[in-house]
Amino acid sequence: MHIFSRFIDFRNRDKALFVLIVLAAVIVRVVLFGAHPAGLNQDEASVGYDAWALMNYGVDRNGYTLPVHLMAWGSGQNALYAYLSMPFIALFGLNVFSVRAVNLIFSLLTVIAVYSTLKQAVNKKTHLSV
Repeated sequence: MHIFSRFIDFRNRDKALFVLIVLAAVIVRVVLFGAHPAGLNQDEASVGYDAWALMNYGVDRNGYTLPVHLMAWGSGQNALYAYLSMPFIALFGLNVFSVRAVNLIFSLLTVIAVYSTLKQAVNKKTHLSV
């Protein structure tokens, strides 16, 4: 008898495989989170500082109030990432974890969304065949 048998019906192959896929995704993403890759790249540091500045002063580092597009490195990036990072920066301070937390959450949600989409898009008899 499986350890998790009271939580998961392993006779249902779809559900068991889904749980294993999500569990593998969580393990891969959470182990060494914040340490791999080491440090922040320039885009992460840029969005982290802009999120911190918006949260504390109401403007980004260029002086724009509530920007839609953050200007950085000659082009820029979408400000949604900065806005979604603000709660984590407020809770944990400005550090690698708080800047990358949004990516962690959305990467795990993406695994679930891709699985659900594939399950609906592909024939039920072939979507899990190996």
